[in-house]
Amino acid sequence: MKILFVRSRHLDGDSRSTKMIADYQSRGFEVTPVVWTRGVDRPLPPGAVTFTRKGLQGARFRNAWYFLRWHLFLAWFLLRNARTRAIVHCVDFDSGIVAVPLARLTGKPVVYDGFDHFGSGFGGFPRRLFSIVERWLIRRSDILILPDEARLAQYGLAGAATAIVANVPEAAQIEEALAGADPAPPASGPLHLVYVGTLEARHRGLEYLPRLCEELGEAVRVTVGGIGALDAFFAEAARRLPNLSYIGYQSYPEALRVMLGADCLYGPYLLSAPAHLYAAPNKLFEHLALGRPLVTNTGTPPARFVETHGTGYLFDGSYEGVRDLVRGLDRAAMAGVGRHAATLWRERFADLRQQQVAALFERMAPLVRRLS
Repeated sequence: MKILFVRSRHLDGDSRSTKMIADYQSRGFEVTPVVWTRGVDRPLPPGAVTFTRKGLQGARFRNAWYFLRWHLFLAWFLLRNARTRAIVHCVDFDSGIVAVPLARLTGKPVVYDGFDHFGSGFGGFPRRLFSIVERWLIRRSDILILPDEARLAQYGLAGAATAIVANVPEAAQIEEALAGADPAPPASGPLHLVYVGTLEARHRGLEYLPRLCEELGEAVRVTVGGIGALDAFFAEAARRLPNLSYIGYQSYPEALRVMLGADCLYGPYLLSAPAHLYAAPNKLFEHLALGRPLVTNTGTPPARFVETHGTGYLFDGSYEGVRDLVRGLDRAAMAGVGRHAATLWRERFADLRQQQVAALFERMAPLVRRLS
């Protein structure tokens, strides 16, 4: 059985997509990734079909021309393969807007994988319009995948055929990436905060980090990895601040090793973005798997997890809040919180994703039979 896996971003660094592709392949599916690389020149899985034109990062309406070209390419590919017996697995609105109607037109089952609610990036009428269209697409798909059940409220859906696959790193992936590394946090030196992820320009509190380095001086050290709208911002900050390092893009195994060198992981989801009320980030489970406390802000699902399970530290979302929090952190106490997080991972969450993926494939069995 074939899977056409449609994603509008490069798969390198997209751990959720690469894990799902591996899940399909481990069950005997033949996967053809259909990927808009956005000009990124990095390896892709064998047999990938690529649209290589560049696109803008986080530019919303200014990206419309680039998205139109991607949509024309995707439509051409799906129509060219109209007679191919396959399940279409599309990620998010920017692929589903073309993939869902054309899959339905050509008789293919559809899996809609909701990483992010598209309308949440807009306000007013555009937000309402995109939300209505995305709900229409989801209701015409056979299965909806979400990282957390709370997202159903965000999408305005009830009763959809939903499978939950949380953003949980696989235990084997963690073990492989960290083989030979020292699992203990730093024993001395400045308190080390690490953020590795998308460098979003707004609503993530990333702009606090250079100011934190300036005010706390030698008491703190910050490492930032990833790419996005704040590339130049952090490159410039690293040039002038001796206690801030910007390491750019990191593969997922590299990112895990970088995070392992931290005293704690930094991962706010500021409530200035309404979508953050439904945040379901990789860091929620990565901080458990790595045995490192998570520093985040109150009012979000990660914050509720941290508060319930005692696996990190919370601040109010302001710069002053995170400054005062970090200033008062005790390294020995943090190490204890990290050990508790690691125990929780081993005892409750290490096999969560495998259980959820098994349930997903049970839901998919009728789709496979339909095409057989």
